[in-house]
Amino acid sequence: MVAVEPGVKLEVLDWGGTGEPLVFLAGLGGTAHSFDTFAMNFTKDHHVYGITRRGYPASDVPEPVNDNYDSDRLGDDVLSVLTALKIERPVLAGHSFAGEEMSSIATRFPNRVAGLIYLDAANRYAFSPSDRGDFQIDTLELKRRLNDVLSAISPTETRAAIDAVIGALPQYEKDLQQQTRDWAHAPDMAPTAYADVVKERATPEGKIEIAALHGERRYTQINCPVLAIFALPHDHGLPPGPERDAADAWDLKQFGPLADSFEAGVPTARVVRIPHAQHAVYKSNEAEVVKEMKAFLKRLN
Repeated sequence: MVAVEPGVKLEVLDWGGTGEPLVFLAGLGGTAHSFDTFAMNFTKDHHVYGITRRGYPASDVPEPVNDNYDSDRLGDDVLSVLTALKIERPVLAGHSFAGEEMSSIATRFPNRVAGLIYLDAANRYAFSPSDRGDFQIDTLELKRRLNDVLSAISPTETRAAIDAVIGALPQYEKDLQQQTRDWAHAPDMAPTAYADVVKERATPEGKIEIAALHGERRYTQINCPVLAIFALPHDHGLPPGPERDAADAWDLKQFGPLADSFEAGVPTARVVRIPHAQHAVYKSNEAEVVKEMKAFLKRLN
């Protein structure tokens, strides 16, 4: 258990090994134990660790209020663990939502890491260039800018905050128009399904997930060596045929632009697309992922 701020300690696993440090970060709702088996592929050449995010056992669970689960706060947790354990310039390998923590660190403190490995983790919360609209990210950023207006003290601060809001409005208007088109003909939820979602969100786990999702930020520059592995299209558990073709087409439409944008916007990245892999790509396609990771790690030495 490693303290990252007063009253908050995180579970850190040490799988041993020798060589340069490699640190695994789990997806939202997961723990470092997600990598108990996979991590052993790397202990021959690396000292391998895992960190369990705040909010999930056995780490401490701060209340889902204020900025307790803001993406930069979560990134700072990782940095605090590295500092406490004297882990110098590791490679961070993160699954899914861990992409935001890695991007937070690489954006603000690129010299703290030797490289990043995104395991189906380079979603909007990891990389969202300002020229590409994203309703979730743009809403959260606009909310922060509006709060800056309300908290401004001097006329200079107020003018700057208002200008920032005005600058964000054209893109946000486009986002709203797209949302209107997307939801125009969507059927409403059945009452029982609606009640189930409301009930789930009211649980302690649901509140933490919402707080983390509402803590997303826009990251536009990742200035370190990167390996990004995408499950694209994802495995939907369907046999070959028209139904799988339709699922593939939907998946490529939803996630293909993210991979393309990441590849175009992060010149230091090697982007790998593994078709019909599961979201937990390091489990469904372990051999391919290990091969790509070891090649990437070797190039860094």
